[in-house]
Amino acid sequence: GGGLKTFLPLWDAKRIGVLKSLAQEDFKIVFSCVKTPWFNAEWIGREITAEVLEQLQDLERAQGLDLGGERGEYHTMCLSGPLYRHPVELQSLEAEDLGANVKGKKDGDTWWALKSQEVQHSTTIVQSKPAVVEDEVARLQSIQQLLSNNGGRMYLNGVLI
Repeated sequence: GGGLKTFLPLWDAKRIGVLKSLAQEDFKIVFSCVKTPWFNAEWIGREITAEVLEQLQDLERAQGLDLGGERGEYHTMCLSGPLYRHPVELQSLEAEDLGANVKGKKDGDTWWALKSQEVQHSTTIVQSKPAVVEDEVARLQSIQQLLSNNGGRMYLNGVLI
């Protein structure tokens, strides 16, 4: 009923195929959070490339890594790509040990993430239909409200934005 259809483009997709597609489509994706036993701090800020995909497949075979990070093995951040007007510019790709500040952390696990920092970004106003502009204004007002309720700070993947 209802005329709704579910669209699940990633359901049953081969994870390596999805990752290869992102790399081939000129997305710049970096590791923003990783954990043991699969990774160490040197993976933070590393870009997903063909070489990195081979290393991930080696980790899948040797240590059971889920290539999509579906069990929390890693998180990524997309810095640029075909859908971006401007790239996200980070001041640093430095890693920081999250210590005991990780919910659900197991004994012996170590987690690293991109060190908190300000992100440089620019906003472009585009000419569009009034309803679309109104939706965008409402969205920006919601973000402003969220920021004012949070002392003017917002974090995404541990990065101050």
